[in-house]
Amino acid sequence: MNWTLSLFISSLAGLVGLFVAGLIAIAWVDWYRVTSFEGASGYFVIAVALLGGLFSSVVGLIVSRIVAGGADPGFAKALGFAVSIVVGIGLFVTAVAFAFRDRTPRVPIPEWSEESEKARREAEEQAAFDSIPADAPIRELIPYTAEWQNETRRAATIERITGRDNYVAELGALMLDSDKSLAGDAMQLVANLPNPDPEIVAAMEAVGNDLIARIRMVNETSPETDPSFEGAAEVAYRFSVWISAVRRLREKGEEGFLPELQEILNLSRIRTESHTMQQDVRRVASHYLHLWTGIEPVPGDSPDP
Repeated sequence: MNWTLSLFISSLAGLVGLFVAGLIAIAWVDWYRVTSFEGASGYFVIAVALLGGLFSSVVGLIVSRIVAGGADPGFAKALGFAVSIVVGIGLFVTAVAFAFRDRTPRVPIPEWSEESEKARREAEEQAAFDSIPADAPIRELIPYTAEWQNETRRAATIERITGRDNYVAELGALMLDSDKSLAGDAMQLVANLPNPDPEIVAAMEAVGNDLIARIRMVNETSPETDPSFEGAAEVAYRFSVWISAVRRLREKGEEGFLPELQEILNLSRIRTESHTMQQDVRRVASHYLHLWTGIEPVPGDSPDP
C-alpha cells in the first residue's frame, strides 16, 4: 500500500475518531457533571473530540503501514481494521468512564429569573416581618414603614404602630434619637400617617426645639473644631425631614410649629460661611415661614427652595 492511501486511511480514521470521541465527551459531561459556566462543557467536548481525532489518525496510519503490512491487504481491509480499532478503543473507554461515573444524587436547581429572585427576596422579607414579636419596640418596626416597602406590609406595620396606646411617646423619642437615620425614618412615618394623633404636634414641636438646640451648638462651635461643618450637615438632614413632616401635617389641618420655625430661621442666619446652613436650612425655613405667615424674607434668605 502506497503512502497516499495510507494517509487517506489515516484521515478517514481520524474523522471517525473525532466523531466517536465527541460522543464520548458529551456523555462525560453528563456523567461527571462538567460545569457549563462560561462554556466550559462545550470547550471540553471540543478538546476531547480533537484529541480523539488526532489519536485515531495515528492509529489509522500505523494500521495501514505496519499492522496490515506485509502483503498488500487492500484499501478496504486496512480501513476496516483501523476503524474497528478506533471504535473498539472508544467502546472500552466509554465502559470504563461509565463504571466510574458520578453517582451522587442530583439536586435540582431551579432556573434563575428576575421574577423568581424578586419572589425569593419578598418571601424572606415577609418571613422576617412575621417573626417580629407583637410587643416589639417601634424601633424594630420602623424599617418596614419606608415608602419603597411592600404596600400591604407597610400598611400593616403602620396599623401595628398606631394601634398602641403609647405610640406617640415612643415615636417621639425615636424622632430625637442620636441615630439621625432612625430619627429621620420616624419623622417620615409621621409625615405619612393617614390620621395623625393630636399629640403628634407636640412631639414634632419637641423635635423643632431639638433642632434649635443643635443649631445653637453649631453656632457656638469654632471653625477649627469643626472645619467640615459636620454638625451643620446633621442639622440640615434632620431639618429637611422635619420640615417635610411639618408641611404634611399642616396640609392635614394641624396647626403649630411656627415659633420653632421662626427661631430656626433666626439662628440659621448666623453662620453665613456654612453653605449647608444657608442653603439647606435658612433658605427653606424662610420660604415656608413666608408661605405660612406672610413674613417677608430678609436679604440673604433666598426664599425660593
